[in-house]
Formats: sequence, structure tokens, C-alpha cells
Amino acid sequence: MHSVRHVVISDWWQYLKESELKPLLDVPQPNEPYNIPEECRRLTSLAKTADLGPASIKAYERVVDRLHWTFAASQAPTEQPTTIQWLMGWPAQLPDDYIGLMKERRPEALIILAYYGVLLHFYRRSWAVGDSGSTLIKAVREHTGHHWEEWMAWPSRIICESP
Repeated sequence: MHSVRHVVISDWWQYLKESELKPLLDVPQPNEPYNIPEECRRLTSLAKTADLGPASIKAYERVVDRLHWTFAASQAPTEQPTTIQWLMGWPAQLPDDYIGLMKERRPEALIILAYYGVLLHFYRRSWAVGDSGSTLIKAVREHTGHHWEEWMAWPSRIICESP
């Protein structure tokens, strides 16, 4: 499914950007360096510590960069969420290499997913999101165990501190 989605989106991207969907796809680009939570910024070092080949590390770096962009574009947690368009775009951009690492349940891939769960949690008041962020974070924390507690501290704290 992911490969089909990727091909359809990449082949038709220019057309879609000029269609009636333009208001949804015409996203203002956040300025770099991105204004994102420092804990999220630390994810860049996670890929460097992974015991994987260069292709997998590159996949992690691309996914983390897009996650940083998504945090910056949404202005979470500093702004009140007004749209979930940023949120729904991130999964559509996941490279096949990263999807494979998630299927293998690689802890690093799951931790990146938990940080996306933080973004979901910031949007929890949207009917389309609900408690999916906290559910995702709890599932990743349970799967990764004590060895990865340092990386899971921020996502866990976010859901514990939220009303």
C-alpha cells in the first residue's frame, strides 16, 4: 500500500498542487533552524547511534527531518492547533526503508514513531486524532522497554503532564 501511495503522490504531485486541492497542499515553509522542542531536536542523534547500514541510517535521518519540519509547520506545542493537515502529511512521506524498519520493530524506528505520537497528542482535541497519540506512545514504550527509557522520557512526560 505504501509503495502505491508513494508512486501515486509523486507522479501526480505537480498536478495536485495546481488543482482544487491547492489550498490544502500549499503549505508555508517554516524557517530554519526550525523552532521545535529541544527534545525533538535530539532525535537527530538517534540515527547516529543505530547499529544499522548506511541506507537505514539515511532513512532515519530523512524521517526525522520531515518530523522536525512537521513540528515546525504546525508550531506545536506553542500554538493552538487549527488544522491537522501537517499531521496527516507526515505518514504519507515515509520512505519504504523506514516502513521496513518499523515492520521489523526496530527500536529506533518505533521511537521516532513515538515522537510523532507527541505531535498527535498535541492535536488530541481533533475528532480525527483523539487519544491516538497517547495510545501510540504507550505501545512504543511497552515494546521498547527499559533500555530505551532515555529516548521515551519526553513522549511519556508529555502524555502524563497533559490534562
